[in-house]
Amino acid sequence: MGLKALNIFKKSSLIRDTFIYTLTDAFGKALGFIILPFLSYYLTPDDLGLATNFSVLTSITVLLAGSVMVNALPYFFYDQSKEERRSFISNLLILCSVICLFLLATFFVFRNVAINYLKLEFEVILLAIPVTLAQLIQNANLVLFRLEEKPKLFAIYQVTYIVLHIILMVVMVIVLRLGGYGRIYADIVAFMVMAVFHMYRLIKEGYIEIHINFKYIKELLKFGVPLLPHSLSFWLKGGADKIIITNFCGLYQNGLYSMALTMNSIYNLVSNALMNAYVPSLQKRLSCLTQENEKSEKRSIIKQNYLIIVVFSIIAVLAVVGAWIILNYLVEEKYKESFKFVPLLILGQWIYCIYNMSIQYIYKEKKTLILGAITFTGSLIQVLLTWLFVRYWGVMGVAYAAVIGSLLISLGIFVYSNKVFQMPWFSVFSKQGGLKEN
Repeated sequence: MGLKALNIFKKSSLIRDTFIYTLTDAFGKALGFIILPFLSYYLTPDDLGLATNFSVLTSITVLLAGSVMVNALPYFFYDQSKEERRSFISNLLILCSVICLFLLATFFVFRNVAINYLKLEFEVILLAIPVTLAQLIQNANLVLFRLEEKPKLFAIYQVTYIVLHIILMVVMVIVLRLGGYGRIYADIVAFMVMAVFHMYRLIKEGYIEIHINFKYIKELLKFGVPLLPHSLSFWLKGGADKIIITNFCGLYQNGLYSMALTMNSIYNLVSNALMNAYVPSLQKRLSCLTQENEKSEKRSIIKQNYLIIVVFSIIAVLAVVGAWIILNYLVEEKYKESFKFVPLLILGQWIYCIYNMSIQYIYKEKKTLILGAITFTGSLIQVLLTWLFVRYWGVMGVAYAAVIGSLLISLGIFVYSNKVFQMPWFSVFSKQGGLKEN
């Protein structure tokens, strides 16, 4: 029985790759949770709130500078030759660099606004731009590792980053006692150093050339610009709430809420790794659909989707239990209060499994305009609810709004997905299969 299971593991690239991606992320999260009690001793909730605001800043700059276009690589990769990929990826990074320069100029124009709402020094705010470009380079190479089916190289690069980041946090926060800025500096240095290694690998593998191809820039913008509202919606969901908490409840409460989000990463650990491994496999299957195999393949894919949702449910329950143990027995007493946010935050993330499954079919059809409208509208509603709820329930109102926002967006995406790419979600287990004949 053991040998049979081992053979299945070796033959199934999805299971094997998921295991490697999960193990890699688990290594990083394990080190993070091991050092968390020590960091919680040296970082006050105010310090953590400050560091969180820098992450909020870099998250929106990464989105604006091109993360959507980087994540679009799987939807172009399989239709391109090696030469086309080289030009495509080169022009992707050129475009990201130009946008970063524009963002840098924008920071100078809105300097006072950024300082007022983020509570960060302007010099640190400016450092968000090189960190943004470094993240985009790193993300592009990591996506290519998945597309090339090289999970071992993915693991090596990620483990190197994780270890470097942990060492820098120990030095900056614990040894030098730099507080919240120490954590920020650790993030900056880790991303910048790893970007050098990722760029070297891209050059070595022949993915980089100095040649502007306006055809590919146009394709990237055509794919990415309609998704900008969609991308911004995620920042509104995960970033605007931190600014609202900071300005209405203070950095201390922002730090407590951020600790709860850190606990939420227990859930994201496995679910993200599973989706990272699953998406290339799914897109490959969708690319191979024919009139002869379409009905059976779609039924098989949806059954697999339901199985993944069940797995997500189990992970969610275990994540809540794990967060309770960590907050009660491992971290400093001052962060124990954070647990009150955890069940709602994980529930909101679990609801997103509907979104994670159904959005892949929209990407396949490259019909992203309505997608952006749905997610942006849902996120605006969530921000409005956050602003209203925080006045009645304090920080808990942010968590309530997050669950409602996740539900609205996930249902909207599901309905639109089934309209542009019909799948037998409700009839997959019937004998007919539920797909209409065209």
